[in-house]
Amino acid sequence: AASDVYKRQVQIGAGTSNSAYGIYVYSANANIYHNTVVVGSSDPYGVAFWADGYQSLNVVNNVFVNLGGGYAYQGTSGSGISASDYNDLYTSGSFIGNWDYTDYTDLAAWQAATGFEGNSVSYLPPFASDRYHLTQVAEPLYGSTALLTVVTNDIDGETRRNPYMGADEVIPVITITQQPQDTLYGCQGSDATLSIQASITFNGTLSYQWLHNGAPIPEGYDGRFFGTTTATLTIQNVQAGDAGSYACLVTGNSGATPVLSELAELVVAVPLSIVEQ
Repeated sequence: AASDVYKRQVQIGAGTSNSAYGIYVYSANANIYHNTVVVGSSDPYGVAFWADGYQSLNVVNNVFVNLGGGYAYQGTSGSGISASDYNDLYTSGSFIGNWDYTDYTDLAAWQAATGFEGNSVSYLPPFASDRYHLTQVAEPLYGSTALLTVVTNDIDGETRRNPYMGADEVIPVITITQQPQDTLYGCQGSDATLSIQASITFNGTLSYQWLHNGAPIPEGYDGRFFGTTTATLTIQNVQAGDAGSYACLVTGNSGATPVLSELAELVVAVPLSIVEQ
């Protein structure tokens, strides 16, 4: 059976020069998934993750950070690593890792030497003061979705949606702070404008899509609909067929739940025409 190490946050050596090893694996059949390891010791040989096993080590979706100048990762060709990818390997020092007793300066050199980490990054996460929670959306940390059925939630018990490397996952919350007006009256041939205001937590990114009677409106539709993917929709030269219900679907990145605005009804006044005297 595999030895599973999931969703751990490890901090070691901060403010010292002591020997520091965040996760040290000397075993076979170990799955190392979604852990956040931060080494703070100034020991130049300190290691956030040290693979010293001998068979079937799977190392995926982890954050290995060394803020003391040592290694993010250490291992050898005989470490028994079967898979090592979608990890964040970061060091404040000169060498990202040591492989087969040779130091490597950066991620590209590490990838070439090890044959692993093809989808990994070298990125200092936006840590909170506890050094494992994240303070904002961090797209470089988007990891492999292959583990969603294996590690279904993060260290806080939140269900993973857009799986981050590491123990914590950021899921922003969208709030519509100003709804579109519920009824808008427009005269045929005039222009009409609908707008909303929305906010998102964790410094996420908002996207907008206006709908007419439930259907998305393409930008520039009929040469008269503009701003259909912004917070403000403008309809030029309003026509009778433009009447109906409008709403804006607000979406966000990093797994945010989409929010649909309240409906706004456009009423179009059409000039009377005398068809018979």
